[in-house]
Amino acid sequence: MVLSHLGGRWLRPDARCPANFRYDPCVGLHTDQDHTDAWETVVESASASVLEPTTSASNIADGVEYLLDPATVTVTRLTALIWVGAIAAPLWFAALMIAIFAAAPPIVTPLIFAVLTVMTVFWTFWATWWPGVRYRHISYRTDEHGFTIRRGVLWRGVTSIPKARVQHTDVVQGPIQRRFGLSKLVIHTAGTQDASVSLSGLPYDKALPIRDFLIAGDERDGV
Repeated sequence: MVLSHLGGRWLRPDARCPANFRYDPCVGLHTDQDHTDAWETVVESASASVLEPTTSASNIADGVEYLLDPATVTVTRLTALIWVGAIAAPLWFAALMIAIFAAAPPIVTPLIFAVLTVMTVFWTFWATWWPGVRYRHISYRTDEHGFTIRRGVLWRGVTSIPKARVQHTDVVQGPIQRRFGLSKLVIHTAGTQDASVSLSGLPYDKALPIRDFLIAGDERDGV
């Protein structure tokens, strides 16, 4: 059986075409060429996306002072409330056991519950109020010389870590921080045994470039 090629399709010799059918030999070529051009465009775009760096050192070391990610307030509140629950729950359980089984004077049990109520309310208030105040008084800056942290509400402190003294850095995420895309940057410095500086509340995708910038080699670096 002999087949003929027509417009990118193989036809039987007895195949019949409609009466108004008109064959254009360039239709198949145009279609194939369009597919080829589209594929080359996709490949070039993908290559450009891969080769283009997402974050450069100049963008990280811009010398601008930033606040922490606002989500750090929520993370700090949740962490503090977990600690409040972990401390208050055993105390309330002990007070309940005293009220049930201990032969204490009538005034003791109400007094214990009153003190625990005041303590629990105060701890809960502090756990929800303080993180917002603390957040507004912490900032950081990365420049060509290193990393600087400013923090403190009543007593302000400035910690500067020269890039030349950075030995290694860590980016740590707890379960709550991971849920909100945050992390803690830990910078280990030379000159003092086990010296390290940490800053919680950095976005994870920003802490990694800062880490890479601080540990990147430089001709001027030296201990």
